[in-house]
Amino acid sequence: MDTPPGEPTKTATFVLSTGRCGTQWLSKNLGAHYADLLATTHEPHHREYLPRRTLGIADPARWPSIALVERHLVTIEADLATRSYIECGWPCYGLLPYLARRLAGRMRVIHLLRHPVPTAASMVTHLYYHERPDGMTEKALLTPRDAGVAMPDYAARWPAMSRFEKCLYFWGEINRLGLTWERELDVPWLRVRSEDLFGGDGLDRVLDFLGMPRREPIYAARRERTDAYVMGTLVKLDAESRSIRDHPRILEIAREVGYDALAIDTQGLKARYEFEPGPAVRGAIQWWPQWKNVSRNAPCPCGSGKKYKHCHGTLA
Repeated sequence: MDTPPGEPTKTATFVLSTGRCGTQWLSKNLGAHYADLLATTHEPHHREYLPRRTLGIADPARWPSIALVERHLVTIEADLATRSYIECGWPCYGLLPYLARRLAGRMRVIHLLRHPVPTAASMVTHLYYHERPDGMTEKALLTPRDAGVAMPDYAARWPAMSRFEKCLYFWGEINRLGLTWERELDVPWLRVRSEDLFGGDGLDRVLDFLGMPRREPIYAARRERTDAYVMGTLVKLDAESRSIRDHPRILEIAREVGYDALAIDTQGLKARYEFEPGPAVRGAIQWWPQWKNVSRNAPCPCGSGKKYKHCHGTLA
C-alpha cells in the first residue's frame, strides 16, 4: 500500500499482554477519543486465534487458525487505507512474529505489563486454568508441555501447582516472550507498565508511540475503571501470593521488566478480589458443569451478589 508523499504511514499496533492489565480501558478510550485517527479493537477473535496451538508451529500454513488470521489481515489492511489500527487483546500473542512479516514496516508492538501477583489474582477470579465451557484453557493458556514455551522445566511440578501458581507461570511465559521478541522482531517496540498507564507517564508514552495527539478527555478517563468482567474468588490470596517466593524464574522475569515481585499489597488484593465466605457463599458451586442450569437472572453461584448474567454467566 503506497502512502501519498508527506502523509505519515498508517501503522498496525498490537498489544502484547497477559490480559487483566488494562487492555479493556485502553481499547474503550482510544476508541472513544481517537476514532478519527485510529481504528481500535479489543480481542476481535479472542481465543479463536488458538495462540497456544500456533506458538510452537513455525509454518503458518499448518496453523489451525490460519484462515481466520488471513481474513483478519484483510480487515486490517482495509483500516490502514484510511487510519492507523490498534488491537488491544492479549490472545494475539501467538501471531506476532507472523504479523511482523506480513505487515513489515507498518507494525508496532506495545508490551503492556502489570505486577505478577495482582495479575494472577485477577486471572484466578476469571477461572484461568479452570474448567470452562468456552475452551479458553485448551485454546489460549500455555502449559509447560506446549511447544515454543520458555519454561518447559515447569512440567514436573505442574500437577501440584495451584491455579494461582499456574497463572503466575502464564504471566512469566508471556512476558518472557515479550523480552525475546523485543530483541528479535524488527518492529518499533514500547514496554509500558499498567500502573504507569493509570498513574504515571505511561499514557503519554503510549500516545506518543502511536503518533496520537494528547487530548484531555482521555486523561480524565483514567479515573474510571473499565472492566466488563469484574469478578471475585474464594481463594485466599494472601496465602497464595506468598507462593511466588517458590518461583525464582518468575521473580527473575519480574526484575527484568522492572517489578519487585515480593512487594505485595495483600490487603488490597483481598479487598478487590476476595469474597468473604458466608451463608450465601458457603458451598458455592465451584465447577462449570454444575453451573450450566443456573438461570441468567439468578444470583451468581460464586457469591458475588450479582446476577449470573452479569458475572460468571458472561463466560458461559
